[in-house]
Amino acid sequence: MLKKARYTFMTGLTATVIVFVPITSSIAEVTNIEENEEVFVMELGSSGSKVVELKEALKALGYDISLDEDLFDEETQEQVIVYQENNDLEPSGQVDEVLFLMVIEEADSIHEGSTEESSTEDTLVEKEEEQEPEIESLSINTAQNEEPVLKQGDNDDLVVDLKIHLAIMGFEVSSTPTTFYGSITERQVRNFQEAYGLEATGNADAKTIEKLQELALGDLQVGMYREDVIDLKVKLAKLNLSVSSNPTTYFGPITESQLKSFQEVYGLEVTGVANKETLDTLNKLTTKVYSQGDRHSDVIKLKEHLAIMGLSVSSNPTTLYGSITASQVKQFQIANNLPATGIADQVTINTLSQQATGPLREGMYHEDVSDLKLKLEIAGFAVSSSRTTYFGPITTSQVKEFQAAYGLTVDGIVGPATLGKLNEIVENSLYSGMRDSRVVDLKIHLAIMGYPVSDNPTSLYGSITADRVKEFQSDNGLKPTGVANRETIDLLSKLANRPLQQGMYHEDVIKIKEQLATLGYGVSSSPTTYFGSITTRQLKEFQGDHGLEVTGIADSKTLEKLEELSGKEVITYYQADRTLNQALSTQMGRSPQTDKYRNQNAFVHADYVNLSGGYISGDGVNLRTSPNLTSSVAANVPRNTSIEILGTTSGATVSGSTTWFEIRYNGQTLYVHSSLAGYRATTTANVNVRESSSSNSHVFGRVSAGSTITVVKEGNTWHEISYGAWRNPKESDVREYLNPNNNDKFQHLVLSSSVGVSTSQLNDFLRGKRVLEGQGQAFSQASKEHDVNELYLIAHAILETGHGSSDLAQGIEVGRNSSGDLELVTSSNRSRLSNIRTTYNMYGIAAFDSSPRRGGAFYAYNAGWFTPAAAIKGGAGWIADRYVYNNHGQDTIYKMRWNPSSPGTHQYATDIAWAQKQTSTMKNMYNQLDFNPRLHFDIVQYR
Repeated sequence: MLKKARYTFMTGLTATVIVFVPITSSIAEVTNIEENEEVFVMELGSSGSKVVELKEALKALGYDISLDEDLFDEETQEQVIVYQENNDLEPSGQVDEVLFLMVIEEADSIHEGSTEESSTEDTLVEKEEEQEPEIESLSINTAQNEEPVLKQGDNDDLVVDLKIHLAIMGFEVSSTPTTFYGSITERQVRNFQEAYGLEATGNADAKTIEKLQELALGDLQVGMYREDVIDLKVKLAKLNLSVSSNPTTYFGPITESQLKSFQEVYGLEVTGVANKETLDTLNKLTTKVYSQGDRHSDVIKLKEHLAIMGLSVSSNPTTLYGSITASQVKQFQIANNLPATGIADQVTINTLSQQATGPLREGMYHEDVSDLKLKLEIAGFAVSSSRTTYFGPITTSQVKEFQAAYGLTVDGIVGPATLGKLNEIVENSLYSGMRDSRVVDLKIHLAIMGYPVSDNPTSLYGSITADRVKEFQSDNGLKPTGVANRETIDLLSKLANRPLQQGMYHEDVIKIKEQLATLGYGVSSSPTTYFGSITTRQLKEFQGDHGLEVTGIADSKTLEKLEELSGKEVITYYQADRTLNQALSTQMGRSPQTDKYRNQNAFVHADYVNLSGGYISGDGVNLRTSPNLTSSVAANVPRNTSIEILGTTSGATVSGSTTWFEIRYNGQTLYVHSSLAGYRATTTANVNVRESSSSNSHVFGRVSAGSTITVVKEGNTWHEISYGAWRNPKESDVREYLNPNNNDKFQHLVLSSSVGVSTSQLNDFLRGKRVLEGQGQAFSQASKEHDVNELYLIAHAILETGHGSSDLAQGIEVGRNSSGDLELVTSSNRSRLSNIRTTYNMYGIAAFDSSPRRGGAFYAYNAGWFTPAAAIKGGAGWIADRYVYNNHGQDTIYKMRWNPSSPGTHQYATDIAWAQKQTSTMKNMYNQLDFNPRLHFDIVQYR
């Protein structure tokens, strides 16, 4: 079978492809053909070196042919026909490229075989312009003490390299170079020598070889034929400096001209030679490059970055790199001292990306700028009442003012240090318009200090609150901004949480006045919450009469003495050996959890999520013809029905949201509310789940790679997802519950004794609590046996069992397998298990989050809790031993949750609101008691 050969000769690290050209073309003519690969055909009348090669090969194969001249004459045509007939080919008398290579290869194979058989016999080698003379040796002829030289008649491996280098420089000898130095080789060497000012002998002496090698393997330039010329042309074309639509290995004048243009545009020395600096710059620029007319997904990001830098192309960017894009890119290049080509080369892309994704600064248009302005305003450095996305000179001025105020580098750029300090201030501040649970505490503290906002404080920070804060700040030497920053909050909290004293307003003041009156130190017949001068005077008198330090301040010793002498409520204080902030820092490192945000969607970055289509997430969902609840129902579909989500639109409000999905279902365009559908999505990496669509927002949790999530709203950068109830809390959330001065005082009630409640009243509290109903006697016995408050035990059981409805409360069957190991009983394994018992667990003991049913049931089985009463009493003993009477002294709900003696260790729950959730139920029962029990509160105080 004929094969079309492609000869590639390796020269150093450079591969050169010898291109066939018309036989009648000279090298000079070839250099004028910049990019055309011609058809190779020899026929009657053709002449040139290729004709000589053909005739020599036919001669070597035994055909009767004369080698006197380089003409394809009738004799040659006749012998070609004979060769074609001998090889079952069509006898056309013409020689195309395939036939030429076939003849040359056959002749070469005869030559190689002859060489192997005998080194003394006459050897068939490559013929060039004439019949090769007899060769006695294959080595280069050299005289003693003379440099080696290659010349006509030599047969040496070095001749192959010589011919390859000649071809690269435009002096081709043969497309299939051999080791023979013939007359064509001599002529081409002489041409090279003449062209480069060497002695034109036709012999390849050391100088000629060295010069030839230096040029052939050196920088690309006009006249060269080399494989890497193609790559050069391709990269020039990427920068709109095209040489040809079909680039070849030839470096011609067009290539030189385009290369000079490139060098001039990019500030390089204009030589037309592809030196290292030129190639390095070209490679750097063309790693990724886009120009007018291109379409690519990356163009969207390019346009977004241009818009951020104030060079908007479109409000709805597409993948097309059009004339407007080119114009805006050019403007960006001019502004940044880059070559103004309008082409998005790699340097331009990198510079644009670096600036657009870098710190906010003047001139940028970014959605984060409006947030920045809000934060500056909160910090007391307002920019404008209309917070746009433009970062202008006023914003720069205010940023600089902020930086100067906090000892930062004053450059007007919102770098990590500036943003970090700003976020720190904002996160720790309360301000107008926000809703936050901390605002309630703020208002309470303001009221205590004589700056009341409302008798029923809410979480809204309104104008009245801002005015009261401003008054407090002014009276206490703070900058009167009306924003409750950390300094203001801390000072207010410090003052409001001091022992009660003159000038304060507090409900406990009424009790103090009543106690003083009971003991004969009357203040008023109608006591109020105000701690005034009369209260101070009467309290001092009481302190003096009972051997206390006379301060007029209601400190702990004074309150204890008042309680002791006037009633049954006792307050003591547990002194922690660390500050609240130190305890908070420890707690944040122990993965606390909160369900505060359970009804709030979350966000994940779109780069780490694969969307695989939409689906219905609700049961029996109506698909409507319009995005409202009054339009026609086109279909009612079950959960997990696949749909095609076309996009989102605004419609009727459902569950507080106006977002509807526009979908495709059964060939119809329909609508479904976003709360009832979503995208099926899989994470491609471990990804943070955030509170908002910003990498600076709070992290609710982390989803591992390969997890399935529900996307409720697709975004370009962030997807909005539904997320579980239990999430990582913010530091402010943890602080709210960790601060012992917050929330209900009953969290500090000492639990190490029975209250003495009757069984009948306990059963009243348990009415309607399913399994717990009627278990008053069990709780009473558990309290007396283990010295644990029975109302706390009931509150704990109600919370953990969901009012007696949980599986652990209702009872879970457990048995042993053949190995003696415990298993939860199912219909499939019941027959092979033994010692099956129904277990009960009323306090969630060992019901770890990873497997609550299994952990809780197995613990109950091993503990022998096979009745509700046994679980109630046994669990009470476990709580008493493990917490109430342990070496940490966790005898209050607060201490059980936060363990102030050793924060972060031996804590009952991860829920930051666990103590408060227990407290509400317990306090409600206390309020219903038909007698007044003694109350002992041991309140934790941090340093």
